[in-house]
Amino acid sequence: MPEKNPADDSRVSRKNSLLAPENMQRLKVALELAASAVVVAGVPLFFIQQHAEEGRARVERTINFSLQLQGGDLSAARINLTEPWTSYDLSKLKDSVISKAASEKIVRDVSATHPGVKISLMRLIEFYDGVDLCVSSRACDERTAQQLFGPYAAQLVALYSPVIEDLKVGMQNDSFAHGLLVFSRSGASILQIHASDG
Repeated sequence: MPEKNPADDSRVSRKNSLLAPENMQRLKVALELAASAVVVAGVPLFFIQQHAEEGRARVERTINFSLQLQGGDLSAARINLTEPWTSYDLSKLKDSVISKAASEKIVRDVSATHPGVKISLMRLIEFYDGVDLCVSSRACDERTAQQLFGPYAAQLVALYSPVIEDLKVGMQNDSFAHGLLVFSRSGASILQIHASDG
């Protein structure tokens, strides 16, 4: 029978000591701590990714509204509202100071002499209310919506505010055109008619 090597006994005793219950308990605690660290680090990362994905989806929905504005009946409505003003020299009108009453008369005359202006205006007001609802429900991105829709909303309000007010009064609805007015404040109009009260 071969003699036992003392080195073999020390390896066996070390091996047995790693499998000892107290060492297994330490290993278990270490693994639990490592798993907790992974979870703690992973949860914020998940929420960051989720937030970024939600932001991209909001921007995409907002851009889809922009595509609606560029096509179909909304495009026709925009043309219908712009066309009456082609007979005016807007640069002179823009730089002149006219009375508020004269400004409102011009707008009402344009609306009265061009069929479909009120219907086109109503269609665009409905569109802007839809965008406002999308933004206020946080389904669309507010900043993107303001950039895309603010300038045209400001132009519509500058050109047609007396007609919008007449429609609002006629409908007896204080929130009428709310979306259009919200976006008109976020955009700079290419046209601001300077009206005085006198």
